[in-house]
Amino acid sequence: MGKLAEQLALMAMRGLSPRVAEIRRNTLGHIVAGVLFATAYVAVIVASWFFLTPEVGPAWAALIVAGVAILVGLLVLAWVAIANRRAERLALIRRASLTADPLSSGLAAELPGMLRDNPITTVALVSGFAYLLARNHGFGRPPKQD
Repeated sequence: MGKLAEQLALMAMRGLSPRVAEIRRNTLGHIVAGVLFATAYVAVIVASWFFLTPEVGPAWAALIVAGVAILVGLLVLAWVAIANRRAERLALIRRASLTADPLSSGLAAELPGMLRDNPITTVALVSGFAYLLARNHGFGRPPKQD
């Protein structure tokens, strides 16, 4: 969240035109790199087919290249599925930790509006909340010993 706030502050101070130029430059660079990588991939496939053709024949060479491509594709899909599952698990843990804290569940977001509407009630609510937190953490009078 800090990175997002930092980016928003930078965009507010500098305007959007430098950021748009940066995004355009990065997008163009990624497109050119993608085309070059695709060309290299096709060249590797053709070269491997030419390499295998004298050894096993053209049909078997094509089947071997296709089989390797399918195997690599399945490995990439498995890796993406594992990465997605890990990201979902981390998001679930992060969401659970945020909702467990009473300040992050909405009280902190409602506080400015409450202050504007009724400051006395807000002071009473915040003081009661501070009292409950203090008692929960062991502050205050010790329990009576009989």
